[in-house]
Amino acid sequence: MKKFNEASFCCDLSTAPWDSAFVYNDINDVWNHWSKLYKDIIDKHAPIVKKRVHANQLPWINVQIKRAIQLRNKLYRKYRLSRNDETWESYRVQRNLVTKLKRTSIKRFFLDSSANATTPGDFWKRVKPLLPSSGQDNSDGTCIMVRGAVVSDPSNLFNKHFSSPVLDRTVLTKSVEDFEHHPSVTSISSRNFNLGFSFQPVSTEYIGKLLTGLKTNKSCGPDNITPMILKLSASTIKGPLTKLLNYSLANSTWPQEWKLSNVTPAYKKDDSSLVENYRPISILSSIPKILEKVMYDQLYDAFKTHFSLNMSGFLSGHSCCTALLKMVDDWRLALDSKKVTGTIAIDLSKAFDSVCHSLLLAKLRAYGLNDDALRFVQSYLTERQQRVKFNCKFSDWLPVQCGVPQGARS
Repeated sequence: MKKFNEASFCCDLSTAPWDSAFVYNDINDVWNHWSKLYKDIIDKHAPIVKKRVHANQLPWINVQIKRAIQLRNKLYRKYRLSRNDETWESYRVQRNLVTKLKRTSIKRFFLDSSANATTPGDFWKRVKPLLPSSGQDNSDGTCIMVRGAVVSDPSNLFNKHFSSPVLDRTVLTKSVEDFEHHPSVTSISSRNFNLGFSFQPVSTEYIGKLLTGLKTNKSCGPDNITPMILKLSASTIKGPLTKLLNYSLANSTWPQEWKLSNVTPAYKKDDSSLVENYRPISILSSIPKILEKVMYDQLYDAFKTHFSLNMSGFLSGHSCCTALLKMVDDWRLALDSKKVTGTIAIDLSKAFDSVCHSLLLAKLRAYGLNDDALRFVQSYLTERQQRVKFNCKFSDWLPVQCGVPQGARS
């Protein structure tokens, strides 16, 4: 950011009247006042300006090659004007030099990527974006078709498709009490977990650690507060933000703006002109993602001793690799014991979109979450809204009646 004075920015943040936001009783009013204070200071020191940018520069194009290309283009224009052998020869020599420099630089780039990569994944992360893609591109400009006709406003079509409830209407209208005798709920109740769980206030140091750990290359959500700005202001903003998050926890309520998400359609397979071949990725605002992390850490600590030993998904220290190692080891033991070994692979279609809020809350109650914790989770899950951005255009907002955002920690 040009002309950005971090010291002056943090100084203004430190003198802002943050406590004035808490004169309100409603969490939405508290957040609106708090965010206005923060955004006014951001706009003063780092205002958003529109600027035309060039496409991503290839990593092997250095200053020497850029200058050689500029000279080549200059000599070519000179040849176009004169059309004689002398100017052609000068252009040809420079053109060949550019080609030679490019080949040398490309070779050096791939050798350095291979030598400096600590893992195979690190190597492919650097190299894969530069390789030709065999799939279809879903970049800006893609046309979406319905019954052979091009759709003029694909963003609204995508949003209607993504927000359409996967569950039957009769399931969506059921309350938490209606699932009290659901087989999965009674199974949990019979095991007497009795966690007695409640969300606890968090410390300033903990929130400061989360702020400094933000990835600055991530997109900002509907509130337009970038992770980079939050990270830069971490030392100054961690106190007021901790008070805001603890206020939300104490009132068991999420501000409505924190339940908004921008959705990006991610192309999956086959025909890129059909909405059915895309999946939704939710871009959430950074501050609610910090509160999600608070929820995740506290719930994880409460449940981690009860997770199955056969589970690898969403567990710290586990991955697809640990799951495969256990499966292969089990197969070998079975084969050594001359047992028949079979494998069934199941893929749950639209798993994130199929979560029934009332059933999930009934299960959490059976595990032993207290009423305040259940209200907080219910506030997080319900009354969510989303809009889709496609081809640089936003759709209208639509409600999300079931499921959880793909891109959230939930």
